[in-house]
Amino acid sequence: MILATTTEVPGSVIGTVLGIVVGAVPYYGSTYGEGIKDLKGNTHPDVPSVLEHRRREALARLDHNARKVGADAVVGVRFDNREITQAWRELCAYGTAVSLVPAT
Repeated sequence: MILATTTEVPGSVIGTVLGIVVGAVPYYGSTYGEGIKDLKGNTHPDVPSVLEHRRREALARLDHNARKVGADAVVGVRFDNREITQAWRELCAYGTAVSLVPAT
């Protein structure tokens, strides 16, 4: 599966647009609950890996949902986040699921 932030994939053209797909990851919005900070207020030294893990999970869900609609690529991939409640947040990866054909 090709996941691209661009609107085109070099060497291919979009044959069919299959629609918008989303990979959503809900998570607990507490820095303490997430293990990002300890009770003394110290930040965990591996915060980037926590954030990267969340992004990878959102992309994996995006990939899964794109495959379900028969896509072989998702173009225009973006990330967004929102607060669901004071305790819960959501990270979304989204884009347009497409079927590619070789460029001639």
